[in-house]
Amino acid sequence: KPYKCSQCERTFSLKINKPYKCSQCDRIFSHKSNLICHKKEKPYKCSQCDKTFSMKHNLITHWNIHTGEKPYKKPYSCSKCDETFAQKSNLTIHQKTHNGEKPYKCSQCDKTFSQKSNLTIHQKTHNGEKPYKCSQCDKTFSQKITLISHNRSQTGEKPGRFSLKWEVWEKPYQCS
Repeated sequence: KPYKCSQCERTFSLKINKPYKCSQCDRIFSHKSNLICHKKEKPYKCSQCDKTFSMKHNLITHWNIHTGEKPYKKPYSCSKCDETFAQKSNLTIHQKTHNGEKPYKCSQCDKTFSQKSNLTIHQKTHNGEKPYKCSQCDKTFSQKITLISHNRSQTGEKPGRFSLKWEVWEKPYQCS
């Protein structure tokens, strides 16, 4: 075993580079993505619903839910209705609608939700937060997806290809 660990003096037959070190527990990893998962970090955030992901490809897969962009596979089917899902976790969330489970409760009005993300969106109605403003009119929205729908309703525009760098909307039209 020709390779000696500089940390513990053990010897190994393979030399594996593990340059990513956890600052909390000193555990080391060969890939940055493994360190991110270990630290339970989710640096990739959906601009539509604020859901976060530890891996970039999971964000890209998730984005298709908002755009309806095809083709993407929906291998998970609900046994109680015809609904299909691209991700098993979304099927699990959906199934709560059939059994009436709504574990997320608004502290201001006692309204309940089956998904935490829906509670988060709902809570913006109480604090009046509307950070998304149409550049063509004075309308403001609590959700970016509502602004996008507003813009599309003005032109009949359909969803197009998504790009992670697609942040600025060109609006060569007037809002009514």
